[in-house]
Amino acid sequence: MLGGTRKVIRIAGVAAAVILLALIGMTAYVDDLLNNINRVSYEDTIASGIEEAGEALGADVEAGTVPEADAELDSNAVSDKDADTKETDTMESALEATQSGTVNTKEPAWDGETEVTTDKKVKNILLIGQDRREDEDEQQRSDSMIICSVNMKTDKITLVSLMRDMYVPIPGYQSNRINASYAIGGMKLLDETIEKNFGIHIDGNVEVDFEGFIDSMSEVGELEMELTQEEADYINERTVPGAGRELKEGVNALSARQTLHYARMRYVGNGDYERTERQRKVLIAAFDKMKASGLGTTIRTARHVLPNFTTDMSNKEIFGYVFKVKTGSMSIASETYRLPVDGAYSAERINEMEVLVPDIEKNRDELKRYLYGIKPGKDGKTQEK
Repeated sequence: MLGGTRKVIRIAGVAAAVILLALIGMTAYVDDLLNNINRVSYEDTIASGIEEAGEALGADVEAGTVPEADAELDSNAVSDKDADTKETDTMESALEATQSGTVNTKEPAWDGETEVTTDKKVKNILLIGQDRREDEDEQQRSDSMIICSVNMKTDKITLVSLMRDMYVPIPGYQSNRINASYAIGGMKLLDETIEKNFGIHIDGNVEVDFEGFIDSMSEVGELEMELTQEEADYINERTVPGAGRELKEGVNALSARQTLHYARMRYVGNGDYERTERQRKVLIAAFDKMKASGLGTTIRTARHVLPNFTTDMSNKEIFGYVFKVKTGSMSIASETYRLPVDGAYSAERINEMEVLVPDIEKNRDELKRYLYGIKPGKDGKTQEK
C-alpha cells in the first residue's frame, strides 16, 4: 500500500513538473512573440517637443510640396493632394498659434478641475492611426483616434471615435485640434488632453501608420464591407487599373488597400462623421474575423503584424487582453459612438481652421455614459447600462 502511494506521488510530481515546464515554455514563447511589437519612449517624444512637431507638419509647406497620401499608396491613384495641402497649411498656422499663445473668443474652456473616472473592470485603450507615409521618420498628426473600452463586467468592447477636428484645450499649450496634441507630444500628451477634457483615464495606446495598416490587413485577409455606389466608385478610382475587381454597391470583399481607402475617404457621404463610422466598421470586421480564427492562425498573424504597431503597454497587459478576448465571450458592442455628440458642438473657423468646438461638459457626460454607464450629473455612481 505504501509503495503504491509513493508511486502515485512520483507520478503526480512528474506531471506537475511537465506542466510547469510547459507553462514556462509557453510564457517564454508569448514573451518572444510580443517582443516583436515596437515600444514607445516617452522621453524621446517629449525631448523632440513642439519644434520637431512643427517641422514635421510644416516642412513640406515651406518647400512647396505636400505628400500625396493616396498617390504614395497606389502609383496610379487619384490623390487627395489639395485637401492634404489645405489641412497641412492650417495645422501649421494652428501650431504657431499654440506656441505664441494666441487666444480666440471662441476658446473652449475647462469647467474647473476635471474629475477622472476610473474602474478596475473597465480598461480604455486608445487606437491611433498616424498620418505618416513610408518615407517619413518624424511623428505626424493622428489621422484617427478610437477609444477601445474593454469592460470585464459586461464582456463588451465599446468603440468611441474622437473626431480629429475637435478644438479643445491642450495641457501646457493653447487650444487646438485634438490631433495636434499627438503631433506635439505623442501618446502622452494626447492621453493627457483626453483625460483633462473628458474625464476618463487612458490605460494604454496602440499606434499604426498607413503602410503598417496595409501590411497588417494583407495578413488578416479580405474584409466584407457593405458599400454604397458612391463609396464603391471612390475606391475604384483610387485602385490601380487591373489590380483587382471592380467594386459595386452592396457587400464586397475588400483587399488591404481598398480597406484603407474605405477607412480614409472624407468627401463621400457626410464627411468626417461617416469617415469615423467606417473606421469603426473596419475594426469590427477585423475583430470578428480574428476571433473566429484558430489559435495557429492567430499566432501566425500576430507574428507578422505586431512589428507594424507601436505601444506603451507591457507584454503582460497585452497578453491579458488577448487571452480574455480569445478564450472568453468578449465581443464588440453593436452600437458604436463618436465625439463630439450631435447637438453638443458648434462648427467654427479659428486660426484659419474649420473646427468643431465641443460643449466639454455635455460630451464628457456622454462619454462616461458610453463607457461606464454613468448618467449625467451622477459622476462616480456607476449604474448598469
